Amino acid sequence: MLAGNGAVDPAPASVIAAISADVFGHPVDPNRLEPIAFDEVAQQIGDPAFRRQLIGAAIALGTTIHPPDPTIATRTARARAALDVDEPMLDAFERSLEGHRSGCSPTTPPQLDDPTEVKRE
Repeated sequence: MLAGNGAVDPAPASVIAAISADVFGHPVDPNRLEPIAFDEVAQQIGDPAFRRQLIGAAIALGTTIHPPDPTIATRTARARAALDVDEPMLDAFERSLEGHRSGCSPTTPPQLDDPTEVKRE
């Protein structure tokens, strides 16, 4: 796993197993993979589009962890720097993990003006 620091949380681990089963025909248990350093990934993956996809996947998987863990954003930021990727969603991800969502806290959903009305943006 990408610069992991122990067992992978069960929620992202199940997503990884499901996606790998679909892509490779068999599930991959991320907890059985050896950690790989960010600089090693940067040496092995030169394609900028694939690098950005890796950071996007890290952000998406990070949103499945409950309770939120701000160290995930820190590690993802280190990976982004090593891979030289510009991913603006990481800033929003970091803020969400710190509880600075616009209009709500991590445990309180945003309130509608009229609770019976669903608003579309």
